[in-house]
Amino acid sequence: MNLSLKKILKHSNVLFISELDNSFKKIENILNLFFKKIYYTNSLEKANFFYEDFFPNVIIIDINLQKDNGMNFIKEIRKRNKNLPIIVITDLKETNILLEAIKLNLIDYILKPLDLNKFINALNLCAKQILNNGDILSFINKIGFLLIFWHNNSIMICTSVL
Repeated sequence: MNLSLKKILKHSNVLFISELDNSFKKIENILNLFFKKIYYTNSLEKANFFYEDFFPNVIIIDINLQKDNGMNFIKEIRKRNKNLPIIVITDLKETNILLEAIKLNLIDYILKPLDLNKFINALNLCAKQILNNGDILSFINKIGFLLIFWHNNSIMICTSVL
């Protein structure tokens, strides 16, 4: 991952919605490396509370929750925010679910067991989407000023705290 894109995520919050399954700890450890704050829940009711009160920059969700349907939660989020980066990590691979997911403008739909390279690539895409959507303004407010330029087909970001 480009160091500058990692810096964007390091100043971002993530909402992580999942059951406590075999992949939970691995995902949590990765998220702790990349994000400033993780809001975790296994309930969509609490997830909605976290979304409304803490405005996460990224959502990572397992749509196969014991009590809830994660796809419905994503649809509700998309009614309010079409550009928020969302990654699905799940063991569901039925065609109808995949076709439904395509319409929701997801960053990625990653099947379990978790492939670390695919997950890190998806996080990289989240950082790019934050940058491209203009959500970078909240990032600038947190760290000072920001200089963005292209170098060798990559976005280079220089920051300085005022």
